[in-house]
This record gives sequence, C-alpha cells and structure tokens, in this order.
Amino acid sequence: SGDRRQPQAATKPAFGEEEAAELVDKVFGLKAVWVRPLPSYDDQNFHVKVSDGGEAEGAEEYVLKITNSEDSQQPALIEAQTRAMVFLSAHGFPSATPRLTKDGGIMSVQEGGEELQHCTAALALL
Repeated sequence: SGDRRQPQAATKPAFGEEEAAELVDKVFGLKAVWVRPLPSYDDQNFHVKVSDGGEAEGAEEYVLKITNSEDSQQPALIEAQTRAMVFLSAHGFPSATPRLTKDGGIMSVQEGGEELQHCTAALALL
C-alpha cells in the first residue's frame, strides 16, 4: 500500500532573466525595464517592472509566474485559480490582479527556457 510511483524528471522551468523579459514582450506586449528572480519551489517567478515607453517613470510592477511543465498540463486548474484572484480583487479583497495576454487570455502556454520546456505564463499586477 506504499506509493510505487517512479520519481519524475525535474519539471521546474529554467528561464533566465533575458528570456523572461522576452516572454513578457511576446505574450503580454509589455517592455521590461528590469527583471529580477523571486524565490519559488517548483514554478519560476520573476518580479518585473514594465513601461510602455521603455522608461522606468510611470512603470508598473508585476509578478511573472512560469508554471512547471507538469502543472501546465492542467490549464483548467490554473485558469480556475486565476479567475478566483480576479473575483476576490473585484470584490475588494487584497489579491494580485492578472494581466491579460495580447490575445485576451489570462495565461499562455509556451515553449521556452534553456531546455525548451512546455510551461504556462501568467502575469499579475502587484
């Protein structure tokens, strides 16, 4: 009655700061002024400052969440979590506010990183 599953290969994304900035531009249409990695467990998170004009003045700050390849295979779960954040924020609860992708979605499935991994990218306003 023990857990007989085989250990899975590492699924944590391996994006660098430059790749994260490119992802923010490609998926969300925003220019990163700077990108800094944040601590994370099995996903990868970045603190991103963006500006439409490429300058720091008037810039907004976001958290870019790049979901691991295993969780990215469950987009319905990620979408439900994101919609819960939108609901809470709309009803006055302190919550991150997701930024829509250029296509109007709340997340985007991408291939990228050093090992060309399958991942889901979402951006939330701080």
